[in-house]
Amino acid sequence: MRVLGYNDVVRDRDEGTRRHDTVARPTIWIFHDDRARFAAGVFTTRAEGLAWAARHHVTGILTEYPIGGSYDVAVTEGRFTPTRPHHGTPDHVTGFSPGLDHLHLTDGQPHHQTHTSAASRAFGTSVSLPATRRPCRLSPRAGDLRTRTALRRSMAEAAG
Repeated sequence: MRVLGYNDVVRDRDEGTRRHDTVARPTIWIFHDDRARFAAGVFTTRAEGLAWAARHHVTGILTEYPIGGSYDVAVTEGRFTPTRPHHGTPDHVTGFSPGLDHLHLTDGQPHHQTHTSAASRAFGTSVSLPATRRPCRLSPRAGDLRTRTALRRSMAEAAG
């Protein structure tokens, strides 16, 4: 995997995804417990986030976020095109999922099934999801809620 600079241009050539140039922006990794109101940690790399999660045996989601607003970055990079009247409203913007990599962690350990999103393929990275679940389909309005709900169900199935 190559580390991209702020102004590097990436072309996404995967079938079924939009095909235009995107500017690679710096990203951070945020850990969020499914029951927490606030993020528990912010990291400059995925490896730092995973090491912290393993050290503290936490359960939740480690998500890659672009520097800047997720909605604005997705529109600028061509990963999202506003087409409906509610697109760009305050509720839509604040509920917008970054659509980048994320890992579901249980007791500090990532699940082992790998999924690569269109954005991940553009940047040459992949994410791990529970083997018993399909990759999360995040919508701009319900992305985080859907992810937390899926994680809760997955954890309940594993415990029960």
